[in-house]
Amino acid sequence: MGKIKDLKGMKFNRLLVLEKTDKPKTANKNNRQSFWLCICDCGNKKTVASYSLTHGETKSCGCILTEVLLDRNKKMQKHNMTGERIYRIYDNMKRRCRDKNNKSFKDYGGRGITVCDYWLDREKGFINFYNWSMENGYNDSLTIDRVDNDGNYEPNNCKWTTIKEQARNKRSNSRATVNGKYYNTLIELSEDYPKIGYKNICNRYFHGDRDDRLIRAVANNGEKNKVHREWHELH
Repeated sequence: MGKIKDLKGMKFNRLLVLEKTDKPKTANKNNRQSFWLCICDCGNKKTVASYSLTHGETKSCGCILTEVLLDRNKKMQKHNMTGERIYRIYDNMKRRCRDKNNKSFKDYGGRGITVCDYWLDREKGFINFYNWSMENGYNDSLTIDRVDNDGNYEPNNCKWTTIKEQARNKRSNSRATVNGKYYNTLIELSEDYPKIGYKNICNRYFHGDRDDRLIRAVANNGEKNKVHREWHELH
């Protein structure tokens, strides 16, 4: 084995070598490299193998990676994702529970429904919500739903589901009678009139239409676009 090069006092990226030190217990027992105690620019100390220092494999105590991840998360939250559907869902979820001027507040925040601290964290709230969503089957055809309709918005009580599944689970479903037939939910009505569609029927109902007005032909793209805009505001 050759003479060990003295690295004491040398600087490698953010790491200043203080002194040679013993091999850490976590190192492979067959690793015959020398190890050095270093101090990082941020003030933390770290034991690093010679090769990792001299070949640039270890550049800091780990703070560089932390900074990169935080920067990426901040960019995602503040810039890259604000125009995406999932961010609108996240924002509307918070508004329903926290903004007394929101038209849906009475059915959410007004009933004591809250958003968990994990999803409200100032720095990582949206990222936490985004990561949970990706790990739990999110796609652009689904909406967020609570398993317990009286429970809060939190990972253990939420799931991504289809619009129809969510509508069937609502605390109070809207009933209608059309052409002499009684429907317990607007979903059931939409299944008999698929060309009209659930979104159109639901939107018409909550704007005051009843009976056969609910199933009139869709007039034009203007109505369709309005329905989609209003629907996305809620979901």
